[in-house]
Amino acid sequence: MSHSIWTSLKGRLRAFKKDTRGAIAVLLAVAIVPLVAILGLATDAARGYMVKARLSQAIDAAALAGGREIFESYRDADIQKYFDANFPTGYMGVEVTDLVLTKVTDEVEGTVTVTATATVDTTFLRVIKVDTVQVSARAVVQRAVRGMELVLVLDVTGSMNQNDDDGNHKMTSLKTAAHTLLDILFGENETVDDFWVGIVPFANRVNVNPHNAWLTDPSATWYGCTELRSGTADEDDTTPGSQPFDVYTNPLYDSGSSQYWKTIDFGCPTMATLPLTAEKTTIDAKIDELLPLGGTRTDVGMVWGWRVLSPLWRPGNLWGYDATLPLDYDTPLMEKVAIIMSDGKNEPIDGTSATTANNRLAAVCTAMKTAGITVYTITFDVAVGSTIDNLFAACASDASHHFNSTTGTDLEAAFNVIGAELSNLRLAE
Repeated sequence: MSHSIWTSLKGRLRAFKKDTRGAIAVLLAVAIVPLVAILGLATDAARGYMVKARLSQAIDAAALAGGREIFESYRDADIQKYFDANFPTGYMGVEVTDLVLTKVTDEVEGTVTVTATATVDTTFLRVIKVDTVQVSARAVVQRAVRGMELVLVLDVTGSMNQNDDDGNHKMTSLKTAAHTLLDILFGENETVDDFWVGIVPFANRVNVNPHNAWLTDPSATWYGCTELRSGTADEDDTTPGSQPFDVYTNPLYDSGSSQYWKTIDFGCPTMATLPLTAEKTTIDAKIDELLPLGGTRTDVGMVWGWRVLSPLWRPGNLWGYDATLPLDYDTPLMEKVAIIMSDGKNEPIDGTSATTANNRLAAVCTAMKTAGITVYTITFDVAVGSTIDNLFAACASDASHHFNSTTGTDLEAAFNVIGAELSNLRLAE
């Protein structure tokens, strides 16, 4: 071998010895799989997090819907509906499989739990044989009744002894609806913290017996009802200390055809007002006691409903039940609510015109709302747009607080809606 050839060969060998391009290629081949896995983890994880965020939003909405309708037969269907609306099929182009939507409802504690697990197909992680990732979400909603003083102003006039168009006895329907409302607000509890209910049965008058100390003549024999006071004192919550009440002495009603009415003081209910009360069994018993009898004065019923809620009637324990009630209007985290239900127009029997009675109702409703009381109104078996229906619509806090119920089923539905609205929902977890 010549010197020049040998010199060339040694140079090539030295160059080959220093060439590392082959080693890099080998190392790159070894490292490519974990590099793709790391990139895939970041990409697929980001998509998974976005899916989880949307899933959590859908679960929260579904659980809140279930909580609002905890006692409704369509509760579970609405849970599914709200979930579907907030987690549409094909979101982000991701195929969601094996969706599991479970509902665990504790009606005693008032909780609804909704959970869902979604299986999301991966893209890059498939190179390391990870074909799917799972994301989950869970929401627990707990119904909590707000602190509240609630008064039910209920029509117990003679027309409530009739049937509605569906053949249901109207007083029976009212009792069922009122019991349903209490079941929603109390659940299985005998008492609920910071929650009281009063009941004012009304006909032409309201029975407030045995509070004789309110009367100008406490020794008088009376049926338990009072006369109206003069001026605006019987359109507001003025106390009897400022202006005592006269005994209701309306002559015994003689219709000329019914001897029955001659034996009673027509227009004074036999059921006395129940002041704000904490115990569910006591309130239920008062509802069961309701008896239809007499004519209609919605203005008289409503003003006594106001007095059951008015803090002006707390000093001296005028109602004779709880000396700490009614609470002040501005008590933190407390609300005052009145629900009035009637099935007919005002029919005064004391010489007052129906127009005057209607105007008094409007004035009382306005004053109650100005004082901060939330007012719900319900007309029962009354034509939409009739005088009493329009009066009640104007009396309510707003249009959504007025209900026209044609049948007993409608009446119970109205009380259901009101009960749901009076229940506050919060996310427990």
